[in-house]
Amino acid sequence: MKNTLLKNILKVIGAFTIVLILGAIAAKMDHSPSSDTDPEYNDENRSKLGVVARLLWDEKECIKGNWGACTNAGVIYSEGNGVKQDYAKALERFTKACDHHDDAGCYDLGIVYENGEGVKADYDKAVALYKQSCDLGSVEGCGVYGKHLLKIATASSEATQAIKLIEQACDDKNGKSCTYLGILYADGDTYIPQNPNRAFAFYSKGCENGDSTGCFLYASAYEEGTGIAHNIPKALSIYKNTCETSSDGPSCYNAGVILNGAYEEIPMNETEALKYFTIGCEKGNDEDACKEMKEIQNLS
Repeated sequence: MKNTLLKNILKVIGAFTIVLILGAIAAKMDHSPSSDTDPEYNDENRSKLGVVARLLWDEKECIKGNWGACTNAGVIYSEGNGVKQDYAKALERFTKACDHHDDAGCYDLGIVYENGEGVKADYDKAVALYKQSCDLGSVEGCGVYGKHLLKIATASSEATQAIKLIEQACDDKNGKSCTYLGILYADGDTYIPQNPNRAFAFYSKGCENGDSTGCFLYASAYEEGTGIAHNIPKALSIYKNTCETSSDGPSCYNAGVILNGAYEEIPMNETEALKYFTIGCEKGNDEDACKEMKEIQNLS
C-alpha cells in the first residue's frame, strides 16, 4: 500500500515538473514582436523547438493576433504528430486564421472541409475556401482551385482559366501542381491534348520542386521510355534518391525491382535490393515492397 502511494506521489511530482518546464519555455517565448533580444516568430526559430514547445509558442502568438501562428497550431493539432490529434481544435484555429485573411489558414480549412476532418464534408465550401486562399496569395490554393475548376469545366475558356492557375502555381515552385499538369498531359482529355513530352517536362519540374509523386513519374518515364529516351540507370538513380529522401513506397519498390535483376543494364544486387524493399515496406507502407522484402529474407 505504501509503495503504491509512493508511486502515485512520484507520478504527480513528475507531471508537475513537466508542466513547470513547459511553462518556463512558454514564458521565454512570450515576447514582444519589437524586442531586440527575443527571437522573432519565424520558421527558422520554430524549427529549433520540439513539437510541444512549437505548439505553445504558436498558441501564444495566435492569441496575440498572429494569424499565421493560428494556422501553424492548427496543422499540429490536425497531424497529431507529437501531440494528441484534435480535429476540433484544428478547425477552430484554421477558421480563426482564415477569418482574418491568412491564405494558408483558408487553404488548410479547405482541406478540412474536403476531407471531412472533424466536420461534415462539404465539397462546395472547400472549393470556395481554396479560391479564397488563392485570392489571398496562396500558391497551393491556386493550384488546387485550378484543379477543381478543371473538373467542372464545360467550355474550353473555363478549362484554359483553370490550367492557367495550375501553371502559375507550378511556375511558383508548387511541385504538386507541376506533377498534376504532367498527369494531365500524359492522359489527355477533352481540353488537353495528350503530349508525353510535355508530361515528362512537368514531371521533371514536379520532382525538382520536391513532389515525390512527380519524382516517381519522372523516373517511370525514363524506365518506360515515355516522352524521353529509355534510360534504366537514370531511372534507378531517381528512384533511389526519392526513396532515400522521402521514403516514397512505389519509388523504393521500383528501385528494389531494378536492383533485383529486372534489367540487363543493371547488375543484380540482392543486398541493395533488400535495402530499398525494406525502406519501402517499413517507412513507405508499400505492400509490394513488403512481399519482396520477406521473400528475400526467407531465401537468405
